[in-house]
Amino acid sequence: MNREIWASHFILSNVYLNKSYMSIELNKYEKKVVGENFALITKICYGVLERDITLEYIISKCAKKVKDKEAMLVLKIGTYIGKYLDSIPNYTIVNECVNLIKQKNKHLAGFVNATLKNILSSDILLPGGNSSFDLSIRYSIPQRWVEQYIKLFGLEFTKNMLSYNLTMLTHIRIIGNVHSFFDICDKNNIKYTKSAFDDTCYIDYQHVRSIKELANKYVVQGLPSIITARNFEKNDNATALDMCSAPGGKTMILCGLVKNVVACDVYPHRLELVKNYADKLNIKNITCLVADATKYNSEWQGKFDYVLCDVPCSGLGVVSKKPDIFLSRTLDNVNELNTIQTKIIENAGKYLKPNGILIYSTCSILPCENEKIVSKFLENNSDFKLCDVNSFGVKTKDDNGMKTFYPHISDTEGFFIAKLEKK
Repeated sequence: MNREIWASHFILSNVYLNKSYMSIELNKYEKKVVGENFALITKICYGVLERDITLEYIISKCAKKVKDKEAMLVLKIGTYIGKYLDSIPNYTIVNECVNLIKQKNKHLAGFVNATLKNILSSDILLPGGNSSFDLSIRYSIPQRWVEQYIKLFGLEFTKNMLSYNLTMLTHIRIIGNVHSFFDICDKNNIKYTKSAFDDTCYIDYQHVRSIKELANKYVVQGLPSIITARNFEKNDNATALDMCSAPGGKTMILCGLVKNVVACDVYPHRLELVKNYADKLNIKNITCLVADATKYNSEWQGKFDYVLCDVPCSGLGVVSKKPDIFLSRTLDNVNELNTIQTKIIENAGKYLKPNGILIYSTCSILPCENEKIVSKFLENNSDFKLCDVNSFGVKTKDDNGMKTFYPHISDTEGFFIAKLEKK
């Protein structure tokens, strides 16, 4: 029995069939791993999701239509391992996948056996053209989103963006002595690459987390996320409000810049993440409150020097890290989010003192969630003006000081930051 294949199937079943989140399922499973290669399990799970549409195309060339969801999932797992990994022999892949489907529907065992053998022995070429269908299959992006990207950005921009491969290293922020941290990394031959700040880098995450000496000396956080928070200036007398704080990465940076921070989230269990984050870093100047950012709070009128709105969004900028986003995200979802985003930024403006700073950010690349929301806010609030966002040397697309990070331009995940000052 190949435990990694069975574990991957267990996790992916919850993601595909029970609509769970990949990160949550992997975290839950890691706590009970006994003997399995968790790095390989992670690679299989993310690999299947990242290549979901491509895998369906390959399978369709050997099986006209697979109606059974369990059979399709097993075939995706087998196809991914066989076509994209070289660590497991084909006969093992077929045998384990047949045994997996027998647990769900033994009548499909013969079908899975024959189909998977055919797939693994065939050289199936992916489409090489420039139609939305071709790009969808080649880069495993839903066709509706490819069409939307081409409409927004043009064909060449879309191709460059979709074809760009970000580093497999994980971006972290170092806590404590930076030189000591890198000395320990060098001593243990941990691969890393410096990024925009002295205390940040891209690093081999599986390796660094195996070194007990480095425990609690870093946090995982994307570079654009760090840039967002560091666009607030240090002011020891300032008060700040983080309206959508969970999981808390930006909040912790903000706590290091001001006198005190009020951190909010609409869900108590998500606010617990912020509290735990603060406890881990021994941060005391924070008050955590359960609050719905879309609901106006009159007690906060004109109370804060800084307000951060890292609003709920489509997440389309970070699909390389969260590929399960594409399983459910639609344009209707985005339209609903636009209403939420508008309410949050409108409330944020009311909470600022005169000369206060508001930062609006998303992990989306869609203008309807970014520039259009900010532009509409400025039209309705003449007492605000745009300030130039400092990208700290990272290349971005600039729109009147608002900065959008695109993978092929910025070499980071997609992100958006706007900075506004209350006159």
